[in-house]
Amino acid sequence: MGKIIFIVLLIVFLFVGCNNTSQITNETPKNDLITGVPEDIRPTPSKENLYEPNYKDISLKTDVSDLKEISEELFDMYLKSFTESKVIEYARISDYKVEDIKIEHGNIDKFQFYVRYSIKPASEKYVIAGNGIYESDGWIGHRVYFINVKKEEDGFKILSIGTGP
Repeated sequence: MGKIIFIVLLIVFLFVGCNNTSQITNETPKNDLITGVPEDIRPTPSKENLYEPNYKDISLKTDVSDLKEISEELFDMYLKSFTESKVIEYARISDYKVEDIKIEHGNIDKFQFYVRYSIKPASEKYVIAGNGIYESDGWIGHRVYFINVKKEEDGFKILSIGTGP
C-alpha cells in the first residue's frame, strides 16, 4: 500500500512539475545567461575599446644595473599605463605618487621590491583593489605592493604583483 501511494505521488509531482507554464513568458531575460549578472551593472562593450592595464604587458629594456632604478622605471611604466584615456573607468587614475621603493631581495636576474605609493582616481567609479585608504583630498594613500621582477632576453618583466611578500 505504501508503494502505491509513493508511486501515485511521484506521478502527480512529475505531471505538475512538467506542465508548469506559469514561468514561460515572451519577455527578454534581464540577466546574462552565462554569468547571471544583471544587465544594468554588466560592463557594456564600447566602440572605444576600453581596457584594463596588465602588469604582464610591461617590459623595460635598459642597460642599467641598479635594481632600485630598474624598479622605479618599471613601476612608473605600470602606474602610467592606468592614466591613459582608453583605460576602463573603474581602473583609471589621474595621478600617482611613488613614496618609497626598497629592494627586498634578489639579484639582477630575479629580484623583489617593495613599493609604497598613492593614486588619485580619475572618477568616482574607481574600484579600489588590494589595499589603501581614501583620503579627504581624493587620493588613495598607504598603498603597498611587493613586486617580483625577472630579467629576460627582451628586458625586465614583472612576474607578479601582490600586497604581501
